[in-house]
Amino acid sequence: MSPILKLTMPSMKKTYFAVAVGLIVSQLFFSVASAAALQSFKMTLADSRAATASVETATLQLSAANTFATGETILFTWPGSFVFPADGTWTTGDFSFNDGTGRTVIAVGASPTCTAGSNNVDVVTNQASRTLTVTACPSYTASSVGATITFGIGNTNKITNPTVASYTVTVKETTDDQKDTVVVITNGVSISVTVMEALNFTVAGDTTISCPTTGGTKIDTSGDPTTIPFGAVTTGAFYDACQQLTINSNAIGGYTATVQTTQLLTSGGNTVAKGSCDGSCTDSTANTWATNTNYGYGYCLKDATGTSAATADANWGTHYCGAGSQYFKTIANAGSSQAAQSISHTTAPDTTNNVLHIGYRLNVGTTQATGAYTTTIVYVATPTY
Repeated sequence: MSPILKLTMPSMKKTYFAVAVGLIVSQLFFSVASAAALQSFKMTLADSRAATASVETATLQLSAANTFATGETILFTWPGSFVFPADGTWTTGDFSFNDGTGRTVIAVGASPTCTAGSNNVDVVTNQASRTLTVTACPSYTASSVGATITFGIGNTNKITNPTVASYTVTVKETTDDQKDTVVVITNGVSISVTVMEALNFTVAGDTTISCPTTGGTKIDTSGDPTTIPFGAVTTGAFYDACQQLTINSNAIGGYTATVQTTQLLTSGGNTVAKGSCDGSCTDSTANTWATNTNYGYGYCLKDATGTSAATADANWGTHYCGAGSQYFKTIANAGSSQAAQSISHTTAPDTTNNVLHIGYRLNVGTTQATGAYTTTIVYVATPTY
């Protein structure tokens, strides 16, 4: 009888054990199936450099049948190497929350008061565990099902990144399973570049057709940009000759271009006086010059591209060469220590060339001594870096 009993008892134990395992597996299956999974989760860092405090944005989508409603929470957890501000330093302005509706972060801290309100949430901060928990306050209007939630983290206070590596950040919503995402902390890449200073200034002659002045005999200067060949002139008559100036610069403060002559128009011991236009222009003041019994020489300006001449003197915006009331100025004489005057000016780098016409006018008096008169015009362009 003993051998029979020994064979029977193991068989009964085996049957019992199989049933127990079956029950345990069945219970585990139903427990796992009771919660749904978030559809997606990502954490975006505004600055992924190591040891850098960065604004972060969490974006998650609830499971297809889930809403975010009163009393529910969303728990975010960072690894131990991330550095959190102290719980008492966070402010409501450090966070934003949107679940399809922009909500109000009503309170933050280690144990904030979640004041009732249809849009109110609070944020529980825990520096020790590196967690942030968003809670929907009483009377909260639930989100839509499957809502996409955006949680902004950081403004005055921010979470500081750890050393270079990949890290897992987790999120858990009350009725949805935990979901993980990865953030990668990197070294910043230093970029170095040297931008060379640039200033381009060209002088070109103008044909009589392109010279914009009116009221005088026009002289063609297109043959040589280094001369203004008035040639033999008749006294008591206007003669006009133009040049085209093109200027550009990458100078952060723009540039200023000036004009002056090295001396008066001179022939031996004789000179041609600069004059005063119709009695009221100077080196720094522009005015009309249309009366041919007022003698001397001077210039007018007209912007062709850009507004650098008008920026140097607003008169060139309305009384430019060729306008119905064109103005002129006399030319500063360096030989008499007269200050060069601005003819082109900008306050920022050029995006395109500034092109302007400068028209030189001459009217020699009837008592002017004969001779070949010369002077040299000097343009100077100075950038501000």
